[in-house]
Amino acid sequence: MEGYIRPGCLVLSMYLSMPTIAWDELEENFLQRVNSLVQASDLDFWRKGRFLVRSDNQLVSYKDGMTRLSKSWRTWNTPELTLVTPIAVVGGRKTSLVLKGRNLTIPGTQIHCTSAGKYISKEVLCSAYPGTIYDDSGVETFDLPGEPSLTLGRCFIEVENRFRGNSFPVIFANKSICQELRNLEDELEDSRFPDVSPDDQVHDARRLKPRDQVLHFLNELGWLFQKAAACTPSTKSDVSHSELIQFSTARFRHLLLFSNERDWCSLTKTLLEILTKRSMVSDELSHETLEMLSEIHLLNRAVKRKSSHMVHLLVQFVVICPDNSKLYPFLPNYPGPGGLTPLHLAASIDDAEDIVDALTDDPQQIGLSCWHSVLDDEGLSPEVYATFRNNGSYNELVTRKLMDRKNSQVTIVLNKGEIHMDQPGNVGANNASGIQALEIRSCNQCAILESGLLRRPMRSRGLLARPYIHSMLAIAAVCVCVCVFMRALLRFNSGRSFKWERLDFGPT
Repeated sequence: MEGYIRPGCLVLSMYLSMPTIAWDELEENFLQRVNSLVQASDLDFWRKGRFLVRSDNQLVSYKDGMTRLSKSWRTWNTPELTLVTPIAVVGGRKTSLVLKGRNLTIPGTQIHCTSAGKYISKEVLCSAYPGTIYDDSGVETFDLPGEPSLTLGRCFIEVENRFRGNSFPVIFANKSICQELRNLEDELEDSRFPDVSPDDQVHDARRLKPRDQVLHFLNELGWLFQKAAACTPSTKSDVSHSELIQFSTARFRHLLLFSNERDWCSLTKTLLEILTKRSMVSDELSHETLEMLSEIHLLNRAVKRKSSHMVHLLVQFVVICPDNSKLYPFLPNYPGPGGLTPLHLAASIDDAEDIVDALTDDPQQIGLSCWHSVLDDEGLSPEVYATFRNNGSYNELVTRKLMDRKNSQVTIVLNKGEIHMDQPGNVGANNASGIQALEIRSCNQCAILESGLLRRPMRSRGLLARPYIHSMLAIAAVCVCVCVFMRALLRFNSGRSFKWERLDFGPT
């Protein structure tokens, strides 16, 4: 639950987050439950106040002891947001948002932004044609001020006219996460005007439409970021722990699956880091978290999609435990259904050498050592899988990496040829001229060798290249011979010798 008081202390907006089952029960007996809230409460806040309760499809108003039910809060002149761009903003930066929807320019419509316990309001300009109230494609802008302290979280952009309207979540995060989340704008843009009337839509969380799924994800991500932002060094530990514990493991599961299926590495890493902080609260939460991760098989899903970046992220992800020990939750030899490990899945996929390379490059070298030994329920190893699928190059890659580890060497493949370099930096006889005295201590040096020193130096191809020099030397030699020949004392039949000094000019 969150509450925001608008300027003037006239309106208190409260946002409730409840399980799907609770929302379904509320929708079934909406009016009755609101009446129970008023009658069962001992506070005058509910009895003497005036309030509206709005769900996805219904609206209940209470005033002067009377409760009224509307089948839908959407009317023919109700403002409604369908899209806000960008839907993710870099925290701390000023941004101009573009609001799209219906009836955004009718008289009396206001835009509100709720962020960090504050309200920012703007009244939109009226339509140029007051007689035309219903607008099916309205566009408005809203300037979002940057809060330097708000680097992770979310805000709500609201449109409201006579207490009718809706809201849209906007996420605050770092640049990389914002770039990933903005890919959702196309999905929202394509489905912002549903064919079915909102009055006829039935809320069923088990069969959400694509647009509802995206909005549900953004709202859940916003709630999590809101709680994670409270876990700052200046915040008391008990408060931080309570904020994260309230966000259930099932909700983490939904966010991780949604992000993993779209190959959002930055967001997935951030979610895992927040989940790790939450699991450190107690051993019970740690066990619950590991059990959830083992059920959803994020690494298997990434391998099936041939997402090398996601595979590399998961394999390299490490959790530092309170006793300073390291825990790697995504192991390449962890068995899934049928005993299939990520190694088995990669071995059976075509054109997946980069996936096999990433799986056999984990920090503990488990994938490399288990390529020939880990077996599925049928007793087959990844090596056999690769052989049956005619992926012999995978076995060659693993064999080459095993030999490199055994001989303390590095193998670089260039144009289907191999150059072996042992640890002191000695190379084969055919390639010893360029790097014989260079020690190889890191992969960066190997990359430098591959890009520069191992290649034959390129000579200039300008006017002084070797073929041109040969031609010029030949012409010069001919000229010298002619000059020597003409300079010598030659005798002709006339009996008089020819000399250059005697040569005159003018007509002959």
